[in-house]
Amino acid sequence: MGEVYRARDTRLDRTVAIKILPRELSIDPGFRKRFEREARALSALTHPNICTIHDVGREGDTEFLVMEYIEGPTLADRLSAGPLPLDQAVRYGIEIASALEAAHREGIVHRDLKPGNVMLTPGGAKLLDFGLAKWAPTPQIVRPRVDRTFDATFEEKHPVTADGTLLGTIHYMAPEQLQGKPSDSRADVFAFGALLYEMIAGHRAFDGESTASVIAAILERDPPSLRERRSIAPPLLDRIIRQCLEKDPDRRIQSAHDAAVALEWIHESLTPGSVIESRTSRWPIALAVVFLLTSIALGVIALRKPAVKPMRVAIPPPPDTTFRFVGDGAGPAAISPDGTHVVFLAGAARQPSLWLRSLNDARAKEIAGTEGATFPFWSPDSRSIAFFAAETLKRVEIGGGPPLDLASAPNGRGGAWSSSGVIVFAPQYDGGLSAIPATGGRARPVTSVDRKQHTTHRWPAFVDDGKRFLFVAAHHDQAQQAATSLFLGDLDSKETKKIMPVEAQAEWAGDRLLFVRAGTLFAQRIDRDGTLRDLPRPVAENVFSDPTTWRAAFSTSKTGVLVHHSRAAAVGTQLAWFDRAGTLLGRVGDRGPIDNVRLSPDGRQVAVDIGVINSNIWILDLDSGLRRRLTYTAGLDMIPVWSPDGARIVFASARGGPFDIYITNADGSGGERRLITSPVRKVASDWSRDGTHLVFNHREPSSDLWLLPLDGGAARPFVETAADEYSAQFSPDGRWIAYNSHETGRGEIFLTAFPESRAKWQVSTTGGRVVRWRGDGRELFYLTPDNRVIAVEVRLDGSAPEIIRSQTLFVANVKGDGLSYDVTRDGKRFLMNTAGDEGLMPLNVTLNWPAIVK
Repeated sequence: MGEVYRARDTRLDRTVAIKILPRELSIDPGFRKRFEREARALSALTHPNICTIHDVGREGDTEFLVMEYIEGPTLADRLSAGPLPLDQAVRYGIEIASALEAAHREGIVHRDLKPGNVMLTPGGAKLLDFGLAKWAPTPQIVRPRVDRTFDATFEEKHPVTADGTLLGTIHYMAPEQLQGKPSDSRADVFAFGALLYEMIAGHRAFDGESTASVIAAILERDPPSLRERRSIAPPLLDRIIRQCLEKDPDRRIQSAHDAAVALEWIHESLTPGSVIESRTSRWPIALAVVFLLTSIALGVIALRKPAVKPMRVAIPPPPDTTFRFVGDGAGPAAISPDGTHVVFLAGAARQPSLWLRSLNDARAKEIAGTEGATFPFWSPDSRSIAFFAAETLKRVEIGGGPPLDLASAPNGRGGAWSSSGVIVFAPQYDGGLSAIPATGGRARPVTSVDRKQHTTHRWPAFVDDGKRFLFVAAHHDQAQQAATSLFLGDLDSKETKKIMPVEAQAEWAGDRLLFVRAGTLFAQRIDRDGTLRDLPRPVAENVFSDPTTWRAAFSTSKTGVLVHHSRAAAVGTQLAWFDRAGTLLGRVGDRGPIDNVRLSPDGRQVAVDIGVINSNIWILDLDSGLRRRLTYTAGLDMIPVWSPDGARIVFASARGGPFDIYITNADGSGGERRLITSPVRKVASDWSRDGTHLVFNHREPSSDLWLLPLDGGAARPFVETAADEYSAQFSPDGRWIAYNSHETGRGEIFLTAFPESRAKWQVSTTGGRVVRWRGDGRELFYLTPDNRVIAVEVRLDGSAPEIIRSQTLFVANVKGDGLSYDVTRDGKRFLMNTAGDEGLMPLNVTLNWPAIVK
């Protein structure tokens, strides 16, 4: 369909590949539409094993794509020399399956996976050519995370078998495609099985002397055993491939993710160039058998009926509210250990709060003082609830009374309360876990992150003995997502034990482990030492799991009561303008996974980061409504900061490990350059108005404020305390810095002098975050924990700042985390990252869930 040329991008000084639609095809509306479809598919995908698109356009009558230039042979070229070494084939298989998983998560089915569309580079396999891709959601797909869905009517007018010709490559097409039946991402799983078979066997899985004979082979016969072709292949690898090549999609491995996990288990038992005979150790075999049977269960779960039917009921949200578990802005419901009460987050358009409902009562009551709460969890005696709010870990008694502050937690990611009176919690979205007495006190670290493997430990859950706890270890870089695993820790030891790869957190329930895989909640027997036994058994379907936080929406009690949320409604945020009275003036762009809002100095553009598992910097033109992408990474690029002249942007990136600070031109020219690197997490907050300094967060061990001279000087500490300081902003005259500090025990706004911090003056008294200045420096703004927008009139012409008066302007409907708003220089308009009103429906309660697996 296309011709590809190597070219030089003179603006960014890089080699690129330009794909054009030949003139004889460009006159066909169908081919032009498919060319556009490839551009949309690639633009929706950012993954280290998928070819990146840089630009798309039209010159005269010529349609073109500008893509990443990739050096190396195609897999087809390599297979002409014979089969691949076993460990290499499995490694490439993992990479290809991971690329397919990324596409399928966006609802994109490739439909033309074959050796010619995979290139082998020094960095691994790259998946190419999405010209035949289509939008085909599966039960695991909630919705695309970016608004790039395909035109469904086009598929009806130009089907894959249009004009009597099969578009694709026959040898790798699934039976349902050949028969003209509806197909989804499982067709790609079939093609993947055929591709993996060929890499290892050196022969196609399905071949013949004619097209008809190949089609007959795919529809009617199984390929020869892999071990017949290559005796060194492990039997379980043969089983995995055969499961991918099942004729019936419902009996096939159900997702590319599951295929990748299975291959990872196989790959762990291989060494480079190794030959695995039939004497393969029993432990990898047991793991692979577990995976295979789990995959089968995913396909037939709808046909299974438990011997004893437990009671299932659905709880609606309180009147005029919705359940809230959207990204990292709220948290799932939690059932009390005794199974009598459930706590959940619900709210209307504004911040949610905690609600408590007895399972013996049809009414729920709101818990006072819990506005803005996230991720609640119970005490072992079912009398108290701990939660995160206002950047603090808190507890509240269900019998009444105000919440009590326990510890600083700027970005809490879960906690667990042991029978020994200790709370283990994740105070930040990155880093290790801490422990604190349930009555409050000094927090101490209980786990440390190995930055070579993970960037975060989160979602602890205690075992019955009150000493050991489960937790999730994950990596924020999408290229490292396969590293997400469940570990077993101990309060009395720094040693941890890896249990298994996971998608989200797990809970220990008696002698079983509960975990979610591909939308299904499973239970699997587990020994006291953390060894898994028997087979995982399905407990509930369609359980919501948030890939951005590795958090699944389920909770269980000691008495066999299970609560879980079903699939999520549409999620995301949208930029919107408000005046000082909170009146909506207009919306900007589309809803999506937007965060960290920064207006350009001239007020005509806004820089944001957009993404879910990975994020990149985008610039939106406020006049035209158009947006353009500024950075391209498979990890996290976030928190943009404009230079005073609007010509450059600095941002934080985890592409090299811990967050470092990078700089790039705002027009996209000149590439990106790292300003500072070290093993410590660093995030720039603001750029001095004279252009000479950056103020940034330096986290080791707490978050402090540092200054980076831009003339090449060394970075130095600016504000250092035992508490966390962050989100600093230079005053317009450059003499002062406003910042957020937890020195009082919760987040408050302070002022200090620049360039030397001689003293500090507290601005807020009831909690504050996300501070901003008016352009003349006579007013600053911040958000309270309950999202009130506060304006503070200040006088800065003396040796000390003078706080004249403060007033509440309006209550904002903004996302809880991140830099959720910015203000124009005249202080009259606010650009808010508004949260959606969508929640989860319903809250499902299952009584006596163990009867399902018994």
